[in-house]
Amino acid sequence: MLRAGSAIRQSGDRSLGVCVFRTWGLILTWVLMWASVRSAPCGALYSFDGATDNNWFGQAVDIRGDANADGFSDIIGTSFTDDTGGSEAGVVYVFSGQSGDTLLTFRGQANWELGWAARFAGDLDGDGHDDVIVGACGAPGGGKVMVFSGLDGDTLLVIDGPAGSKCFGVAVDGAGDANGDGVIDFIVGDHDNDVACGNCGRAYLVSGVDGSLLHTFDGEGGLAFLASRLPEWAIWTRIIAEM
Repeated sequence: MLRAGSAIRQSGDRSLGVCVFRTWGLILTWVLMWASVRSAPCGALYSFDGATDNNWFGQAVDIRGDANADGFSDIIGTSFTDDTGGSEAGVVYVFSGQSGDTLLTFRGQANWELGWAARFAGDLDGDGHDDVIVGACGAPGGGKVMVFSGLDGDTLLVIDGPAGSKCFGVAVDGAGDANGDGVIDFIVGDHDNDVACGNCGRAYLVSGVDGSLLHTFDGEGGLAFLASRLPEWAIWTRIIAEM
């Protein structure tokens, strides 16, 4: 039995779509390329399969960056329950958009659930390669976010969840240069946060220089789910309006 869903993002002069097909035991993430999103064919340019049953491969996908600077949009795919690095350590892959080869692999530690969220963050360190921001919702202290180099996979920045965090890193994204210091900043969600009120959720605007908190945005009671999908849900509109 299949449950199908899709996410589409525009990339340069080509349209890339990521179609996720979920069976009872396996998630398949298909990356499609087509000239027009409205008339996308059913065939896949590449397909990337989860390593084992029930490992939730395809939890997060992104195609908005060029990690190896070859002029082709590359592909992020994650499995936050992957057990290779320990029970539910999680794993994040970056695949080449040109060849489908694996460019980078990031693994969490036991119970980190690395890969709840992952995005291309833009070029944080100015080396011409788009870097990768990843959330580890289950890391000690209520979660953490890590930024990795798209060039060589080195860790550029580690941001621990602030006091009161419950699932810091359940959603992540680049936020552009929010404070005008010339460095890309980030937005991070914690949908279980209840510091402001029960089930409010909280979103943070975080400095790309040192991971310090620039702004905090609280949801409203009963709307915690909004902070779990920052780029897609209405809290994003609220954040922009408040800034």
